[in-house]
Amino acid sequence: MGVTNASATQADISHLISPVEGLESLSKEFTVEEIEGVVKHMKTDRAPGPDGFNGLFVKKCWQIIKDDFINLCKDFHKGQAPLENDTIIMLPAEIEQLQILKEVLGEYTAFTGLKVNYHKSSLIPINISQLEAEALSAQIQCNIASMPFPYLGIPMGTTKPTIRDLSPLTDRIERRLTASASFLSYGDRLILVNSVLSSMSIHFLSTLDIPDGVIDVIDRARRNCLWRKRKDDEKVHSGLRDMICKPKNKGGLGIINLKIQNKCLMMKQLHKFYNNVDLPWVKLIRNSYYYKEAPHAITVCGSFWWRNIMKMFELYRQLTHCKIGSGETILFWSDNWNDGVLQDIFPRLSSFARDTFISVKEALQITDPA
Repeated sequence: MGVTNASATQADISHLISPVEGLESLSKEFTVEEIEGVVKHMKTDRAPGPDGFNGLFVKKCWQIIKDDFINLCKDFHKGQAPLENDTIIMLPAEIEQLQILKEVLGEYTAFTGLKVNYHKSSLIPINISQLEAEALSAQIQCNIASMPFPYLGIPMGTTKPTIRDLSPLTDRIERRLTASASFLSYGDRLILVNSVLSSMSIHFLSTLDIPDGVIDVIDRARRNCLWRKRKDDEKVHSGLRDMICKPKNKGGLGIINLKIQNKCLMMKQLHKFYNNVDLPWVKLIRNSYYYKEAPHAITVCGSFWWRNIMKMFELYRQLTHCKIGSGETILFWSDNWNDGVLQDIFPRLSSFARDTFISVKEALQITDPA
């Protein structure tokens, strides 16, 4: 987002920060031994970074990529490696607000030495006219963009991403398919599929409900990588199609079923919400739509992202058990909170219930009118 100039800090912070001895080593150039030590202790089962490669690939191919990797570390130490920061700032569509923002960023530049490049920044208008958007962009001399726009690789917008919006993901995966893969053994190609091609989509799978068309493109790329050596491979692939996604201890190849993986990772977001994890988006959704109410007791509402997550609630309910707290968000009849679902255990009794969506807290507060 910016470039580094000599710092011109105007504030005196020496009395706020005590000097620490022995920090000189942090500015020394990385040694080969240090780099190899880090690679040796890298986790092999983590999601890949922006380059699409994870720890397992780096370890397996270390002798091939070693020199380039070390040179990259040296360039990074010298400050020659490109760095990008993605920051979203939301403001009312008012010129005064932009002027204040520009002043704040100017102070930030003076304090840190990082100069903001407005020409690489974009203004994304929401519910304003084109003339108003042009007037606002002229204040900070930036480009005008529209939704959806990429943020940390994910298309951001108010509607569900289309197959076209997710084409950067499929393009990246297809670019990994090189002609040299045909010279690899089946075992090596299996490592390439599991460690690289399958892992490149994890960030998207854990964030969005991916359309089947996109997953089909990724699956085609993975098949082309795994079964591309001889004409007979297609016959072998047809015979093993149903079992290659099984775990290795079940006789399969351990290739991830992306459709199932997508559902599991999205349900993880649902798990965070129902366990009230301390996250900004959890608080936002609870305060906006479900104040002291069970989310599954009312009509699904909210953004396309949240509606897609709530579609998986019935599956999530079958896999979980409720632990009673206040009882405000647990349904008395249909949630599994008392060693089973009461409406399944006592179907005839539950049929007489006046309110099938009553919470545990409300049910336990009912008193006998007699």
